[in-house]
Amino acid sequence: MKLLGEVCGTFTGPIIVVGGGPSAPAALEALRDTYQIAPAAVLSANEHGHKQSIYKVTHSVCCDATHGVTRQSMEKVLRQHGKPIVSPHHFADIRLAEWKLAANTGLTAIAVAVYFGGAPVIVVGVDCYRAVDPHAGVYFYDERAKSNSTTKHASNFDRQFTALEQYIGARAPVRFVGGHALEHFPQWDPSEALAPVQPVKARYYRSLATIVMQCRPHGHVQFSMCTVEPGRLFVASPNEARGLVNARRAKVIETHAPPDGSALKLPPELVRPPIGYRPSLARV
Repeated sequence: MKLLGEVCGTFTGPIIVVGGGPSAPAALEALRDTYQIAPAAVLSANEHGHKQSIYKVTHSVCCDATHGVTRQSMEKVLRQHGKPIVSPHHFADIRLAEWKLAANTGLTAIAVAVYFGGAPVIVVGVDCYRAVDPHAGVYFYDERAKSNSTTKHASNFDRQFTALEQYIGARAPVRFVGGHALEHFPQWDPSEALAPVQPVKARYYRSLATIVMQCRPHGHVQFSMCTVEPGRLFVASPNEARGLVNARRAKVIETHAPPDGSALKLPPELVRPPIGYRPSLARV
């Protein structure tokens, strides 16, 4: 378990973000066969990227704790694919602590790719559900699929794209291949040389120490976007940890120095050994 700051800027080369829109298969085939792109990472928005076999997914990104349609636990859905989960939620392997971007999972995955250091960040299949009739299928792997986003007005996505640009910066090397979001970012040009751009907020994330916490043994604990099961281990930022300890909702198990700056110093009596712990995934 780690926070985003530990991996900010650590990837070199292109990163592909895969959404579930109908434009994804053709775009991915072109990247592999025509342009022979060898990505440093492949990020799946929710489980969409795992539904294709053209590129191996390296990370799963999710914003919601439960699936918007099936109401399944997203942790359970994504764990079966065996890739690290990037999310604001407590079950993340790479947690987006103090994450303020108000956008859907596809756009969040784009932001994560930029923070990872991708250049370019090549986006496929993030169609914003504009490519099909609202009553038809919306996913490239399931023509009968239904999404709770098909009823959203286009202005809803426009606001999210605006929030994304503010979060990653106007110079972020984000490029689309196919899809229906080309009015927000340029289309990818293989002849264009793009350098990685670390957003201003990346410096803040890299300054955060990673605090390993354990939820109290009786009752769920809620903070930020998280609802943590009793006794579960998770990671938090120093600000989150301070609030949880003061409220006696969780205890500090150990601390890790941030990538930038000095180690967080805590009173020795604040750090405590964990109680008997069982992974809670089986109870999800």
